[in-house]
Amino acid sequence: MVAAIRPDSIFATAQWRQLTHVSRWRGMTLVLHAWAVVAVTAGVTAWLWERHWAAGLLATPLALGILGGRQLGLAILMHDAAHGLLHRNRRLNNWMGEWVTGAAVGSDLQSYRAYHLAHHKFTQQPEDPDLGLSAPFPVTRASLWRKAIRDLSGQTFLKQRRLQFGLALRGFTAML
Repeated sequence: MVAAIRPDSIFATAQWRQLTHVSRWRGMTLVLHAWAVVAVTAGVTAWLWERHWAAGLLATPLALGILGGRQLGLAILMHDAAHGLLHRNRRLNNWMGEWVTGAAVGSDLQSYRAYHLAHHKFTQQPEDPDLGLSAPFPVTRASLWRKAIRDLSGQTFLKQRRLQFGLALRGFTAML
């Protein structure tokens, strides 16, 4: 196990308080900003498609880049919620982490929290659930390109969500 370092051995009390302060408004503002960017990007892109197909065609790659960036932003905000940092109120923190950020990126806050906190407990040790992500690095340039292509083409997402999709499909067919 990694040895814990006491924060007061590095930071003054006032510095530590400032670093660990959880704002009532900052997390909500960041979530609202992410969703506002999504709404504006989707709306402008749809409007451009209605104006002229060429304008829509030109705008779509830019829109996809912006939307992908906001998905990453929402995933990062879910990460913050897993640590209890999105809002002071635990119920509101968990609700925003589960529904407003996590669901938007196909994730579940409670499962992610358990997984992620295990990563913090066992960082870079055999029990670290993220070791498979970090152990192979550094990699060759060719391997990095293959990883980037898998990520950009959606193959990584599908591989990670295969079980989730299978369970959802099984549940759906059971309802028929």
